[in-house]
Formats: sequence, C-alpha cells, structure tokens
Amino acid sequence: MKSILIIGGSSDIGISLGQKLKNNGNNVILSYYKNPITITGINSYKCDVTSEKSIEEIIKYGIDLYKKIDVIINLQSISCDNSFLNKTKKEILKALRPEKEALKEQLIKCGAIKLPPFHRSKSKK
Repeated sequence: MKSILIIGGSSDIGISLGQKLKNNGNNVILSYYKNPITITGINSYKCDVTSEKSIEEIIKYGIDLYKKIDVIINLQSISCDNSFLNKTKKEILKALRPEKEALKEQLIKCGAIKLPPFHRSKSKK
C-alpha cells in the first residue's frame, strides 16, 4: 500500500486516477484549488501551488495522515478563463507551464522527493 498525493486532483483525470489508485488499495489525497472533492474513502485538501505556505500545509497534512508520502503525481495547471482562441501566446504558455518551483522546493525540503546524486562522468583519455 502506497500513500499517494495527487496535486491538481479535482480534474476528471485526477478523480478517476484517485479512485483507481484507492480501489487498488492505496491511500490517496487529492488536492484541489476551487472545487472541493467529496469521494468516499479518499481524502482531499485545498492547495494553492503558487503559495509556499499552502504547499507546506498539504505536505504536513499527508505526512500527519499517513506518516509518509510515497508518490506525488502532479496534474495541476492554471485554468483558462476564456476561449483558448482568445488567449495571447503568453497566456497560453502560462497555462501550459505554471510555476512549479515553490512546489518542487518544498517537496525536496520535506523529503517527499529526492533528487538523484550528481555524478560527474570521467572523460576517457
């Protein structure tokens, strides 16, 4: 059994994935920003991925609940308020590549993710 945190879990994909993972015997936390999630047997937590405090809170919630977080799946995005066709290039890029540095830094800091050690390759002579 794994403890799994799905960031951006309020989408149809996040909910379906969360249900599948739960049905396979895992502990699941779905994060949401605007639309609360109520699914029997699945925990949900409000998280603003642009806020360091909010990221710290969801990580603490997961660790308090399950003692660890084994897997983090990132499905979050920035929603589009109007038609995709009316977006500027900058707005489209922002929706497709939201800022994730705060999330990454906090996940590394709490030990939820680990970066592989840096290995310098030796040049052959």
